[in-house]
Amino acid sequence: MSYTKEDKRAHVSELQAYLRAIANNGGDIPLVIPDGYFGGRTREAVEAFQRKARLPVTGKVDRATWDAIYAEYAAIEATGAEPRSVSPARNSDFPLTAGSTGDAVTVLQVMLSALSEPPVPAPDISGSFDRATIDAVTASQLIFGREPSGEVDKDYWNLLCDAYNNRIRGGKLGKR
Repeated sequence: MSYTKEDKRAHVSELQAYLRAIANNGGDIPLVIPDGYFGGRTREAVEAFQRKARLPVTGKVDRATWDAIYAEYAAIEATGAEPRSVSPARNSDFPLTAGSTGDAVTVLQVMLSALSEPPVPAPDISGSFDRATIDAVTASQLIFGREPSGEVDKDYWNLLCDAYNNRIRGGKLGKR
């Protein structure tokens, strides 16, 4: 049997889930979303973990790094840490605009609802990029000092993800 792209994505997702649990447990590493793609954010989290664990900082996951990440993850799980988060489907269909539908829009609406405070209205969570979602996106763009387009490109998505993660950790919404 050969090592397939699906195998690789599954292993990267597993790594990212471990890193996310460590980050959520105060591990002083960047929070990653388990999407199965080893990109810049995942590399940053691996490097931060390697620094913390006093391993050679390469950004690559060798056997020593994998074992150390898994050991810390297993220790967290053994202590009854928070339950796992749901990993939303990866979306590469940017920008999200009026009429867009699907999981990414649902996740967007969940994030906007969590971030809602005047003047950001909470949209209904419908999976459809409707007028209420446009209004919430536009209001949030103004808060973050962005041009109010009512659309969500990849950069704005990432900013919202960071703001959402900050909010669920007890932080405040505000201009970045």
